[in-house]
Amino acid sequence: MKTKLGELIAPYETSTKEISEGVKGKLLAVSSATIDRILRRYRSRGRVTTKPGSILRTEISILGSCWEEQRAGYVEADTVAQCGMTTKGIYINTVTLTDIATQWRECRAIFGKGAEATLEAIKDMQQAFPFQIEGFDCDNGSEFLNHHLIRYFAERKIRMTRFLFLL
Repeated sequence: MKTKLGELIAPYETSTKEISEGVKGKLLAVSSATIDRILRRYRSRGRVTTKPGSILRTEISILGSCWEEQRAGYVEADTVAQCGMTTKGIYINTVTLTDIATQWRECRAIFGKGAEATLEAIKDMQQAFPFQIEGFDCDNGSEFLNHHLIRYFAERKIRMTRFLFLL
């Protein structure tokens, strides 16, 4: 954050308004520790909501060196719970697909982490990508490791892999 402050002043002034010389001086002089202390109350640690999928884990290979990472079409998938500090109540999840080679990213919001909603979000994102998806890598969450998604990718000859968390 500290190293980027100087770079952000000019774009901010271009898009918003001019910053006084006194404020610019303070921004350029502030220490990393002070920035961390000021932002501490605004940072959220969030909650992990990924639960391991079922027995389907044995049907999906663990990612090795099988991707052609220099070619577009191989994506990483993830979900993020937009719940703040608690998973109580109603909140949305963001499903994200990121192409490894180009870093092209598509995101969709869904309620819950159900298999059908996740699949519909993936179908919608797939249409938005400027290239065909050839490989799909995900974590071990049940929103990805389910019969709906496995069948969908198998019918389209899209290779599905998963990565393994070693804690």
